[in-house]
Amino acid sequence: MAKLTKTSVSPKLGMVYRFTDEWSLFAGYSHGFRSPPYNDVNLGFTNFAFGYTAIPNPDLKPETSDGMELGLRFLSPAAYVSLSGYYNEYKDFIESQSLVGTNAQG
Repeated sequence: MAKLTKTSVSPKLGMVYRFTDEWSLFAGYSHGFRSPPYNDVNLGFTNFAFGYTAIPNPDLKPETSDGMELGLRFLSPAAYVSLSGYYNEYKDFIESQSLVGTNAQG
């Protein structure tokens, strides 16, 4: 059984700049951390009925991400409108349920 011990701080920072009573700009940054799921690291099985095998991956690393948000907001007694854009970058992305390949025998 593979053992993994990692720690991380996941900070978030947000700012709002109000340039009129109704209009404001906002921005945010966040750092994410996700440990590999136990089943992906340690468990493997074969499904004979459907002909596939899931193998464990003890070398999985934790997934990290950096995300940014930028937006414009309008707020009045009659309406609330917000427009946002996002950008996220992942390192060591973990995709738990994906088709990696086949074990064709010929």
